Amino acid sequence: MQFGLVMLYILFVPIGLWLLTEVLWQHGAPFRYRVLAFVGFVGVAAGVGIKNPVVVGIGAFCFAVGQFLTTRYVRKAYHHGWTVSGRRPKGRRAKAR
Repeated sequence: MQFGLVMLYILFVPIGLWLLTEVLWQHGAPFRYRVLAFVGFVGVAAGVGIKNPVVVGIGAFCFAVGQFLTTRYVRKAYHHGWTVSGRRPKGRRAKAR
């Protein structure tokens, strides 16, 4: 059981860093959706740390909703994806399907 928790905590680091970079650089979706996903992930990590299944469940729900909304918005509205400058390229809307 202890080895599994250690591996879980180790895996939280790259996933958390990935989500943080998505929050900061992925301008294809509104900031609130990306922050919701990141806060949900932090809630899952905190819930595992304090061993509280309610906190884990709320965090997982927030993460799932945030990721769903982000993915849906990017697929429907924008095609450009990642930007480092923080500005959206003009005139690059996704093609209607």
